[in-house]
Amino acid sequence: MKHIILDSERHQSEVISTMRFPLIAMIVMFHLYPPEQTIATPYASYNIIATFFSAHGIARLAVPAFFLISGYFFFYHLKEWNKTVYAEKIRKRVSTLLIPYLLWNGIPILGIILVRLLIGMNSGDSLNSIKEFGDSIGWFRAFWDGGTAGGHPFDVPLWYVRDLMVCSVCTPIIYFLLKKFGIVTIFIIGCLFLTNTWIDVAGLDVRACFFFSFGAYLSINNANIVCICRKYAVIIIPLSIVLLIVTTYFFTSLGGGKIFFDNLFLLLGVGSLIGGFSLLVDYKVIRNVPFLTKSVFFVYAFHVFPLPGIMSVTAFFKKLTGNFIVETQEMTYFIQLIVAPTAVLGCCLVTYFLMRRTMPKLLSVLTGQR
Repeated sequence: MKHIILDSERHQSEVISTMRFPLIAMIVMFHLYPPEQTIATPYASYNIIATFFSAHGIARLAVPAFFLISGYFFFYHLKEWNKTVYAEKIRKRVSTLLIPYLLWNGIPILGIILVRLLIGMNSGDSLNSIKEFGDSIGWFRAFWDGGTAGGHPFDVPLWYVRDLMVCSVCTPIIYFLLKKFGIVTIFIIGCLFLTNTWIDVAGLDVRACFFFSFGAYLSINNANIVCICRKYAVIIIPLSIVLLIVTTYFFTSLGGGKIFFDNLFLLLGVGSLIGGFSLLVDYKVIRNVPFLTKSVFFVYAFHVFPLPGIMSVTAFFKKLTGNFIVETQEMTYFIQLIVAPTAVLGCCLVTYFLMRRTMPKLLSVLTGQR
């Protein structure tokens, strides 16, 4: 593989930075309309459009894209690999991943315990109330999988951070396999990913392992991830669109092959996203907005952040807009596909802005000093 040249490296940095906020917007859409939910509407064409943008469609590409990027930048510009390098990278991720992870999960849990303690003081039932809550979330397992195999932490989206931390800890193994067996390692993990042949253990998601390792492979071999995706965009974008249509609207006819085609769409779709953003950045259709890029981790952790007795911002707007099926089909599109995600993102950004102004040190810790 050719070494990265200065201009292509600068373009890669710009493209990936520009992608980050749109990817978070896709995650917000995913949580507004998860796979198991059909948006209630009498309009068949609306369901088709909503499905295209929701967790059934392109929104499912966001998390694999983040894993790919994370794996790539873990080994970015790596000159050598030894215990010192590994220890330094893990040390950095304590502040950028572990501490925020513990805080975003721990603060709401502590808040709920305190509320139950105060409420229970009047009835003398505080301990039972707290025990009941603790049992329901699995106590300390709420920081990992909520007490269920393959589950999620208390702040649900942070399962990505959990799995990313596991991948980071396992990088000596990943590095050894990639250096020893090269592309064969990616091929094997890729086959396991495409067929979903994996163990159901929280923290070891097959998407995380494959995309993180694939990103690591490209980085270790000095490949420019954006240039590669741009080069093959003319092939992978049409294929991704076909796979999106097939897996979204004809999934019932796929039978047992649905998982394979779903995962193949994720693989090609992530490449299409990167290649597509490269084109958009090149033609100056979009550009990086530093404020939005810096807010990404906060929006990610906050948009479904559970507080004692208060709905998360996503749950609130999901419930509110679910009632807005109006007589005009176009207005229904506008309210549920544009207004709801924009409102959620807007509330998150306003909160981020206010915290940056009033409590920057706390915000810095919560966002891993980003």
